[in-house]
Amino acid sequence: KPTIDAVLSLLRPTIPASVTIIFEAKSDCMIDGNQTQIHQILVNMINNAVDAMDGEGVIKLSLSIISNSDPIFKRFEELPNHEKNYCLIKVNDTGHGMEPHTLARIFEPFYTTKEVGKGTGLGLSIVHSIVKEHEGDITVTSELGHGTTFFIVLPIESANQGELNGKNTVS
Repeated sequence: KPTIDAVLSLLRPTIPASVTIIFEAKSDCMIDGNQTQIHQILVNMINNAVDAMDGEGVIKLSLSIISNSDPIFKRFEELPNHEKNYCLIKVNDTGHGMEPHTLARIFEPFYTTKEVGKGTGLGLSIVHSIVKEHEGDITVTSELGHGTTFFIVLPIESANQGELNGKNTVS
């Protein structure tokens, strides 16, 4: 929660007043992760949501803990360890949504739907790489005219693991 609060404090002054950001933490969760990289995930996700809404709409962020018994867990087929609990970060926007062919390519490096000079197509590719590097997973649902929701799961901190892999604890 403090990490998301810090990112929101940093970004709010740069986001149009016509964009509302709602953040709900259903539980605190601590993850083993590089705080700079986690910031980068959140900044990219929020900036993409603002762009997808053409500067007007609602972004909802939520933070919760899920286990392998949670129905939403079925979305994450590539998780390396299904025995852990995970921190779930949901980012939902009220933007224009994506067509299936766009959705299938959004994590590819250099793929962008933005005008030339407006984006590099690296944001979601970097997000995907960071999530995988942290032994997590990311999925997305989208429907034209109804916005997009990203689901990011990252393993919850395990005792002494941070010392072993050189990562920082992020909350």
